[in-house]
Amino acid sequence: MDVQLGRTNGIAATRRLCSEHPEARVVMVTNHTDPWTRQAAKEAGAVAFVTKDELMSVPTIVRSLECIRQIVERLPTPLP
Repeated sequence: MDVQLGRTNGIAATRRLCSEHPEARVVMVTNHTDPWTRQAAKEAGAVAFVTKDELMSVPTIVRSLECIRQIVERLPTPLP
Protein backbone atom coordinates (compact mmCIF):
# COMPACT_ATOMS: atom_id res chain seq x y z
CA MET A 1 0.00 0.00 0.00
CA ASP A 2 1.44 3.35 -0.95
CA VAL A 3 1.17 6.16 1.60
CA GLN A 4 -0.03 8.61 -1.04
CA LEU A 5 -3.13 7.51 -2.97
CA GLY A 6 -5.47 9.44 -5.23
CA ARG A 7 -8.61 10.06 -3.16
CA THR A 8 -7.32 8.99 0.23
CA ASN A 9 -4.02 8.19 1.84
CA GLY A 10 -2.52 4.77 2.44
CA ILE A 11 -2.57 5.18 6.22
CA ALA A 12 -6.35 5.71 6.26
CA ALA A 13 -6.88 2.94 3.70
CA THR A 14 -4.75 0.54 5.79
CA ARG A 15 -6.66 1.42 8.94
CA ARG A 16 -9.97 0.73 7.21
CA LEU A 17 -8.78 -2.45 5.50
CA CYS A 18 -7.35 -3.90 8.71
CA SER A 19 -10.49 -3.06 10.70
CA GLU A 20 -12.78 -4.66 8.10
CA HIS A 21 -10.45 -7.60 7.36
CA PRO A 22 -8.31 -8.39 10.43
CA GLU A 23 -6.64 -11.26 8.57
CA ALA A 24 -5.19 -8.81 6.01
CA ARG A 25 -1.45 -8.17 6.02
CA VAL A 26 -0.47 -4.74 4.69
CA VAL A 27 3.03 -3.69 3.69
CA MET A 28 3.46 0.05 3.24
CA VAL A 29 5.61 1.09 0.27
CA THR A 30 6.57 4.75 0.06
CA ASN A 31 9.20 7.39 -0.51
CA HIS A 32 8.46 8.81 2.96
CA THR A 33 11.21 7.85 5.38
CA ASP A 34 10.30 9.98 8.37
CA PRO A 35 9.59 8.23 11.69
CA TRP A 36 6.11 9.78 11.97
CA THR A 37 4.93 8.09 8.79
CA ARG A 38 6.39 4.75 9.92
CA GLN A 39 4.64 5.07 13.29
CA ALA A 40 1.34 6.04 11.68
CA ALA A 41 1.55 3.02 9.35
CA LYS A 42 2.25 0.72 12.29
CA GLU A 43 -0.64 2.14 14.30
CA ALA A 44 -2.93 1.73 11.27
CA GLY A 45 -2.09 -1.98 11.17
CA ALA A 46 0.72 -2.28 8.62
CA VAL A 47 2.97 -5.27 9.28
CA ALA A 48 5.96 -3.82 7.42
CA PHE A 49 7.24 -0.56 6.00
CA VAL A 50 9.46 -0.51 2.91
CA THR A 51 10.86 2.54 1.16
CA LYS A 52 10.81 2.55 -2.62
CA ASP A 53 14.61 2.70 -2.58
CA GLU A 54 14.71 -0.49 -0.49
CA LEU A 55 12.20 -2.11 -2.80
CA MET A 56 14.42 -1.45 -5.80
CA SER A 57 17.17 -3.58 -4.23
CA VAL A 58 14.88 -6.61 -3.72
CA PRO A 59 15.60 -8.17 -7.15
CA THR A 60 19.33 -8.02 -6.42
CA ILE A 61 18.83 -9.70 -3.06
CA VAL A 62 16.65 -12.43 -4.57
CA ARG A 63 19.22 -13.16 -7.30
CA SER A 64 22.00 -13.35 -4.69
CA LEU A 65 20.02 -15.77 -2.53
CA GLU A 66 19.31 -17.96 -5.55
CA CYS A 67 23.03 -18.14 -6.35
CA ILE A 68 23.81 -19.10 -2.76
CA ARG A 69 21.11 -21.81 -2.83
CA GLN A 70 22.60 -23.28 -5.99
CA ILE A 71 26.08 -23.34 -4.45
CA VAL A 72 24.83 -24.99 -1.26
CA GLU A 73 22.98 -27.67 -3.25
CA ARG A 74 26.25 -28.63 -4.97
CA LEU A 75 28.12 -29.15 -1.71
CA PRO A 76 28.78 -32.78 -0.82
CA THR A 77 26.46 -34.28 1.74
CA PRO A 78 28.22 -34.56 5.12
CA LEU A 79 29.02 -38.07 6.30
CA PRO A 80 26.88 -39.43 9.17
